[in-house]
Amino acid sequence: MASSAATQIYETPTSQPVPSSVLMYEHLVSQALDQLDQGNPLAFTTIANQLATPQVINDDSKLSAILRALSRETGRIDGGNATAIIQSVLALPWSNRSTECVDSYVRFLAVLISSIPRWWIDVAHKIVEEFVLPIEQTVPHHTVLRHIVQIIPTAVPKLSSVLVKHFPHKHERTGPSLNYVKNLLKHLEYCPEQQRAVWGLLIEKVMQLDVETENDDEDEDDEDEDEDEETEDEESDDEDSEDDSSEPPSKRMKLDFADGEEVTAAELEQVQSEALLQLQTKLDAILSELLIYLDGKFSAQEVENGNATPLFIILLEKFKEYVLPTHTTRSVQYIMFKVSHAHPDLLDSFLVSMVEMALSPAVPIDRRQKAMQYISSFVSRARGLSRTQIVFVVSFLAGWVEKYATERESEVDEASNMARFRVFYAAVQALFYTFCFRHSMLRKPDSAGEWEADLDKLFQRVIMTKFNPLKYCKSTVVAMFARIARNENVAYCFSIMEQNRIGRFRAAGSTSPPSSASSSSLLASRSGSLTNLSKTLWPNHREFAILESYFPFDPMSLPNSRKLVQNIYIEWGDVNDAADSDSASASESEDDSESDSNVDDDELDVDDN
Repeated sequence: MASSAATQIYETPTSQPVPSSVLMYEHLVSQALDQLDQGNPLAFTTIANQLATPQVINDDSKLSAILRALSRETGRIDGGNATAIIQSVLALPWSNRSTECVDSYVRFLAVLISSIPRWWIDVAHKIVEEFVLPIEQTVPHHTVLRHIVQIIPTAVPKLSSVLVKHFPHKHERTGPSLNYVKNLLKHLEYCPEQQRAVWGLLIEKVMQLDVETENDDEDEDDEDEDEDEETEDEESDDEDSEDDSSEPPSKRMKLDFADGEEVTAAELEQVQSEALLQLQTKLDAILSELLIYLDGKFSAQEVENGNATPLFIILLEKFKEYVLPTHTTRSVQYIMFKVSHAHPDLLDSFLVSMVEMALSPAVPIDRRQKAMQYISSFVSRARGLSRTQIVFVVSFLAGWVEKYATERESEVDEASNMARFRVFYAAVQALFYTFCFRHSMLRKPDSAGEWEADLDKLFQRVIMTKFNPLKYCKSTVVAMFARIARNENVAYCFSIMEQNRIGRFRAAGSTSPPSSASSSSLLASRSGSLTNLSKTLWPNHREFAILESYFPFDPMSLPNSRKLVQNIYIEWGDVNDAADSDSASASESEDDSESDSNVDDDELDVDDN
């Protein structure tokens, strides 16, 4: 029987005598139960009340004796009048007590669950709420939880709601949150049936932290921009202001708190910055813990013997469910980035799933666009991809773009709502971006002038179509693609970019757009950057924001997590050095103004949306 098995947990060996204190309490408990059976609950209530007194709470040996005595009588306390004593036991603090007391407590819980299964949910809440403790202190907790899932298999699905309920709030301190994550991972060792539920919970919670840190960061950036704009307006509208204070108005402003305390905006900003740093620190700690854990689950041996496959399927499923639809994540997606690198087949699986989603007409457009963003960013950044894999994806996208442009260019006119072609622009931008990173791999072997998938011909045709992707794709990507495509003699984009620039000035009602149509007017100065260049080319680019996009595998800002992927990650600097070298030789025959077009290529890593 399950109950007899449970009595073996922390049972006193039969060769050892039962302590006299236990015998005494056994007698008291037995008498109290006898009286309870006769309708007199007084004695039993007295024992229950003792469990809340300092004399018992602070005396581990006495509490241990009571618990062991109760463990021997659990079969008799299954009644309404005895409920109070079980609730009193569950309310006790127990994890920081002596080993003897902890053992007695665990044994009581195990016997209780075995004898009266309906109490398992209360016991589970008691156990899981203390998952915020360090993993070293939760060995007995996992002993009890393991016992629950072993003797009550039907409890496993319902246990998921318990794990969700007690997950720390996103603003909880890093320590308890990280402890909870570690204990969840420990729980999976003896309850693999909960892989899907636990990893869904973990990815969802990490994603929420990721979004929270990103939103807070964007709010600060927006406030900075607003302050800059306000400052410019004040300087132009009221240069003769008599306010001679050297402190900016935003710093002099005071905010009244409910208790009457006044806090300056500067102090409030500092508090908000500290809160953001705490969120980022917590996110980094949790994500790095997950990445380290997954390293073990996706070792070469685990992948080869097939043990890692079910977990990969779950992670990919949860990635599609939680991460893919969310625009503002910058870190949680690196879980898939990391595990995919465990084996070439996993890299293939991730890419194939994204390509299928991106090119399926049955998938909503927003999802298709997001999948395309993941394709371009992954192919560009994943160091583990082979040339064959890269060429396959690029060729597939190139064929789709060529077919789309041929079939649907006739739909484009001056009055067209270009947003309806978002998937096409996302695909073209994916090719632009991938070319910037991978152009050295996209030349055909043993051929200096031929490109895989005839990319040179494709680019020359696509940029000349009515779709005009140089106008609608992300400005920094277009600027860098134009430079590298020119250096590689693949396509020349600057004349079209200049026409787009002048057209936007006219659309904005400008009476004096820059008149120069030369390439030099399109390129940044020696001290310029991609941002400066894109602002020159796209002065009113916000009206096209619906077609802008982000690159999910841009460098992480989380230091510990970033270290864990750096050996499988391609930095723009790795490509930039080679690009600059090629640029130097290619520019010798160019106009001097074009050869001075060096820009801060690291800005290609920045999502400027």
